[in-house]
Amino acid sequence: MKPIIVNVDFEEMLQGRPARLSLRASVEFLALWVQERPLFASRPYSETYLKYVSVKKGKSVSATTQGEPDEWWGETVHTELMKKLSSKTEFQTWWQARWPLEAHNCFSWKDLEAIVQDGQWLIKKSDGMSGRGHQKITREELPSLRARLEMTLNLGVVVEPLYERTRDVSALWLSEENRFIYYANLIDERFQWRGTILNRDSMSEVPATTQSWGEHLVELQTYVSGLGYHGPFSVDAFFYQSGTGEKFHPGSEMNPRKTMGWVTYHLWKKNKMASASLALVPLVLNEESWLQVSQLAEAQLLSPVNCPFTWYWLEADSMTELEMKRAAFLTKLPGVPVRDRA
Repeated sequence: MKPIIVNVDFEEMLQGRPARLSLRASVEFLALWVQERPLFASRPYSETYLKYVSVKKGKSVSATTQGEPDEWWGETVHTELMKKLSSKTEFQTWWQARWPLEAHNCFSWKDLEAIVQDGQWLIKKSDGMSGRGHQKITREELPSLRARLEMTLNLGVVVEPLYERTRDVSALWLSEENRFIYYANLIDERFQWRGTILNRDSMSEVPATTQSWGEHLVELQTYVSGLGYHGPFSVDAFFYQSGTGEKFHPGSEMNPRKTMGWVTYHLWKKNKMASASLALVPLVLNEESWLQVSQLAEAQLLSPVNCPFTWYWLEADSMTELEMKRAAFLTKLPGVPVRDRA
């Protein structure tokens, strides 16, 4: 059985940048929990950890550094196609033709100066990893950042007001099931993913008050398939507060690859509880603290010793119980800042 490589630096690789092994090592072990093939490892995994996963999963898992692995997270063979599908400017153009947005694509400094006016704005690099390369800016700050921003303008940037986000949601196309599912995301103040929440009773329904989003997603899937991509992809969207109440933004980016939502769904399929969550906190566990956390009843520890993040899995009979378990679990973690315990 050929090993798989969890190339979570997929977008970086599309741009010809070197592999980021430290990034892969902080995420790749998740594959051990949701698939059967050997993991082509970017870091060593102890027999203790592999046995731990095997026991919790109910199936034997393995890691190797030998052989020619298959790409598992994202496909880089058709480079130009995947660049197009990963491009935030391409994605913004697609939505702009169907949904009134305040976002703009910029490819020159002149365009950028014309768009950034009063208030706070967000500039997003067209390429690069999900949630990375974002820059909060005001018009007064623009001149001091010119040199850095001009380096990204050749590939384009998306410029939009800095919205007061209230809820983050995603639609995931499950290619193997030929359908979309929907879930909530936990995003920090730097637009970095911190968790996904899946509800069994609502995951097959388009979120309320999102108008014709579901119809547009079907249209997007048809478009993506017509270009030649037939794998899973997600559309990240959000609700935000405006002067006239809460509004909906249908798509901040599209990810033509596996996602944390995909992993969450496949973890959920084992027990299919009413509510479930995959999440992380920025905490490194040494061997002693890892052993303690692995024995906590509130959540299942997923990550190994000395991982840059502590990854955990929750499931419960209701959202209320889920969040009670999360609060209890985080309170028991050693050295977690108070802001991450909420």
